[in-house]
Amino acid sequence: MYIWYISLFEPLPLNSKNVRKMRTGWICDALLKQNNDIELWIPGFDHLKHIHHRENSDTERLENGLSIQYLKGIGYKSDTSIKRLFHHKYLANEFKRIAKSRTYIPDLIITQIPCLELAEEAIKFAKKNKIPSIIDIRDLWPDIYNRILPQRIKWAYKLIFFREIRST
Repeated sequence: MYIWYISLFEPLPLNSKNVRKMRTGWICDALLKQNNDIELWIPGFDHLKHIHHRENSDTERLENGLSIQYLKGIGYKSDTSIKRLFHHKYLANEFKRIAKSRTYIPDLIITQIPCLELAEEAIKFAKKNKIPSIIDIRDLWPDIYNRILPQRIKWAYKLIFFREIRST
């Protein structure tokens, strides 16, 4: 089976022995052991370190057989910045652009939340092409904000995050 796995949060660079794998890396390893072909779609921007490892949307094949489609992003310095939201929208547009250009489409798409924009584009592509899809919920987004807002302004949560709540 040929699978596209779309993730934002795996530490980069993936081919370094000094980088500890996280959830996506372990799932990809398990899928590869079952003789699946995995193409991991990830930003060239490291979410944990807030640095770019890749400036462009290009591809790489690792020794373990994993293919990587890097997505060009704009990056951000803080996880709570407005620029992060623009970064996510940019990644979603990059995914859409590259996915539409592919002649060989996957048998399954796995995508993740909290990046709603990228997950939405992946699901739209899957539906249009009749590809089964899975949404891996890593964070309860945007619910996390409802939990951390002070009680006196919780009323604003649904107003501020209307689009995200609807998308979820």
